[in-house]
Amino acid sequence: MFTINMKALHWIIICGATVIVKIPQFKAGESDVLANSYQSSGDAEVSKPLNKNMEFSDDLRFKIDTAKLTITKSNLAVDTAMDILLLLDNCYKCAYYKVETIQPSEKSVKILVDTRWPLTINLYAHKPNCSIKFHYFYGERGEYSVNFTTFLNGSCQYTGPKTDVHPWNSNLPILVAFLILLCMAMFYAIGKWIYSKKDVSSMSALISNDLGETDTANPSSSPTTQLSASTPRRERLKSIDTFRGLCIVIMIFVNFKGGHYWFFRHSTWNGLTVADLVFPWFMFIMGVNITLSVESLLKKNIPKGSIAYKIFRRTLILFALGITVINHNTSWETFRVPGVLQRFSIAYLFGFLIQWAFHKSAEELNSTEGDQTPWWFGVRDVVMYWPQWIIALGLEALWLLLTFLLPVPGCPTGYIGPGGLAEDGNYINETCIGGAAGYIDRWLFGEAHIYGHPTAKVKILFTTPFMS
Repeated sequence: MFTINMKALHWIIICGATVIVKIPQFKAGESDVLANSYQSSGDAEVSKPLNKNMEFSDDLRFKIDTAKLTITKSNLAVDTAMDILLLLDNCYKCAYYKVETIQPSEKSVKILVDTRWPLTINLYAHKPNCSIKFHYFYGERGEYSVNFTTFLNGSCQYTGPKTDVHPWNSNLPILVAFLILLCMAMFYAIGKWIYSKKDVSSMSALISNDLGETDTANPSSSPTTQLSASTPRRERLKSIDTFRGLCIVIMIFVNFKGGHYWFFRHSTWNGLTVADLVFPWFMFIMGVNITLSVESLLKKNIPKGSIAYKIFRRTLILFALGITVINHNTSWETFRVPGVLQRFSIAYLFGFLIQWAFHKSAEELNSTEGDQTPWWFGVRDVVMYWPQWIIALGLEALWLLLTFLLPVPGCPTGYIGPGGLAEDGNYINETCIGGAAGYIDRWLFGEAHIYGHPTAKVKILFTTPFMS
């Protein structure tokens, strides 16, 4: 059985991260796709000015996660204008978004469409008031064509999408990176196995002859042995270090856009991607470390006052670092207050204070009455930690009451959507993003001092800042 040293595993993970982040740079284009603003799963239409990133021309250049689509209009009746409305599957209950109108004198248009999710296109002819919809999953850097025809009897039909140029396999870099990681792990395991089988007894004998024999009858006489015995080495929990390392690797992927793969980017609003897991994973491992840290500090007989000072000092440092990182080039008028590290600091403060005030040591847990009965182990954590449970449930109840009962001006009570195109565009002109949470953030910090460019802003077309 091969075993891999944890330090080597960390290096392998880091090398693999570098490979995956670097390889997709060979994909031609830019980071922003063109057809991101028309996501939908409803039938309502929202007519807005064209997205500034949307491009139409006869000679489009590919961008990352895009394909070319040529729409040709054939009229057997009268020449008529035709609207192109688009919608992506990953936008829950959104409205169609009109991106272009082909004028009566125009015969075709070429656009770039998103290839990360299936796409529905609605082609609507003004005369004879006819429309068709078709659903398709386009491939990256593929070229497709659709022909739309209107007839004298008022009907219309389409043919396509026809594949003119076959798309690329955009998942190939991920496969290459995985194979490289696998080969590195195999080479390391094989090398370690070969080294372990190497006969080093002759080398040990040579060293003993040159330097003299040690006193094997009384090993405690060695100064090194005595020093090691007097200062036991502190062992770290490898599981926590490994989990934290994995979180950092994924965080690097997300911060550097992860090769522009959609699962390394945050979901638009509804949904869950790998990028969305980084923050809760860090919060989880921070909570685990808080309990272990309190136990260790109390075993060292450190006064609770000193522990409280350490808590507040670390909270202020984290908060200040967060403020500094996100405001390195910002004026006071747009000085941003909330952020990731700021959230970490507040959560750390409350989590540590709760554990600091009501911590139960392992000795206290094992010395309680009835600890020998099987049923006790099932309820011990609840019974012994009842103050923490009450506080946690109280905070959860407060969040639920604010989220679903707090009136928000211009929005239905309990609304938790992003506004914009969501809910069939019913709240596109309202400041509904985030519901009560967004309303409280804007009231507490002001719109100029919170994050105003989250993922959903470009994709669902809301206009109000939101602390994401």
